[in-house]
Amino acid sequence: MMVGNNNRGEKFILFLINPFISAITSIKDIRDGVSHWFLYLWFLVFGVAFCAVSEAADSFRYVEDFLVEHSYTWSQYVLEINEYFAFESNIKDIYTLTVNFLVG
Repeated sequence: MMVGNNNRGEKFILFLINPFISAITSIKDIRDGVSHWFLYLWFLVFGVAFCAVSEAADSFRYVEDFLVEHSYTWSQYVLEINEYFAFESNIKDIYTLTVNFLVG
């Protein structure tokens, strides 16, 4: 299914049918003025669907990390990053730390 650059209706239908394909198409056409909204919508739907039901699930660890890291101050964040690059940190993933800090 080929979607036109500014056809909001087709992009919306594609989003309803397959949000993942819609996100890929939106990345491909990001400069058309409409696609970024569908990409944001995909991020929103993905974020709402990501939940921690059981402590055994890997998602539960991400929720615990977020609850700690979302309230970091700038100085705490920089300290963690410096410790990571000095190989003195217990944090294994600075991407998750950075996303949690920025979202928080």
